[in-house]
Amino acid sequence: MVWNIPLVIWAHLSCLCLLPSSHAATTSSPAWQYKKKKGLGCVSSPVASAVTKDSCVVSWKPPASDGGAKIRTYYLEKREKKQTKWISVTTDEIRETVYSVKDLIEGLEYEFRVKCENLGGESEWSEVSEPVIPKSDVPIKAPHFKEELRNLNVKFQANSTQVTWYFGMRQLESNEKYEIKYEDGVATMYVKDVSKSDDGTYRCKVVNDYGEDSSYAELFVKEHPPEFTLPLYNRTAYVGENVRFGVTITVHPEPRLTWYKSGQKIKPGDDDKKYTFESDKGLYQLVINNVTEEDDAEYSIVARNKYGEDSCKAKLTVIPHPPPADATLRPMFKRLLANAECQEDLSPGLRGWQDLIYFLDTSP
Repeated sequence: MVWNIPLVIWAHLSCLCLLPSSHAATTSSPAWQYKKKKGLGCVSSPVASAVTKDSCVVSWKPPASDGGAKIRTYYLEKREKKQTKWISVTTDEIRETVYSVKDLIEGLEYEFRVKCENLGGESEWSEVSEPVIPKSDVPIKAPHFKEELRNLNVKFQANSTQVTWYFGMRQLESNEKYEIKYEDGVATMYVKDVSKSDDGTYRCKVVNDYGEDSSYAELFVKEHPPEFTLPLYNRTAYVGENVRFGVTITVHPEPRLTWYKSGQKIKPGDDDKKYTFESDKGLYQLVINNVTEEDDAEYSIVARNKYGEDSCKAKLTVIPHPPPADATLRPMFKRLLANAECQEDLSPGLRGWQDLIYFLDTSP
């Protein structure tokens, strides 16, 4: 059973359903099991037959206990009787309990051993087979059964598996409140927007063609005082602008909020033209419209529920608009005076505007 409650506050319930299928067998860490499984047993000692000058057929019996998981492959090794080193007869997977060994050398004496593997790991090696010598003069005999056929019990995957979740006696459906999934033998349910009413016992019921089983878990909803996750920050604004103060806060259980200006409570409805109050899923805002110098003050907010309270504050500074820039320019010559020559008693021919004053040796 897994619980997962993120910041958005979802509760995550899950259970592992062990079914008669390959899905249940491939789960690496099951949360629970119907019964403790036995270990993987050893394969019987292999037997060599159908001997020729360069081959033979090796067969064996599977282990008496498969440890609760299907045998995936067998490993068959050979060695010369006078040697100690074992050599694998093939790099391919062996899935049956019989294998034709080739490339033997005539006249040498061979021994064989075998082991198996499933999801739980590998078994011990079997006892060594009786030695066999490949020969070309081995008489050919009529075939005969060394072992009679045996009855087998085969498990198959049931296609009618049904998973149902309950809260108390009430059956739950996948909707905006509950997200229910069943994939690869794992049933999960997310409880969204957890509140105190979600506290209680949950049951996961699994039914297939062979019967049913249930698993139970408790969801404990812990309540706590409100906490600001985004507090107020100081603001500066020009006269006539709108200013928006905003905070985010944990909302389980829902808190009661109060705004203050310089310690005086701001009540909704007192001045709707000046103040606008907004809230949306944990985001709470105070909008001060058309600020004036009288709005220059300290603002604070207090959040309360039955488990405690939290508060934060910030300063609003209101400044006048700067005066418009002076557009008057100082006078500036577009063309400088040039030297001029003239005869005595004649006008020098200097031209300018009528409001200009001409100077001669610093005297007008």
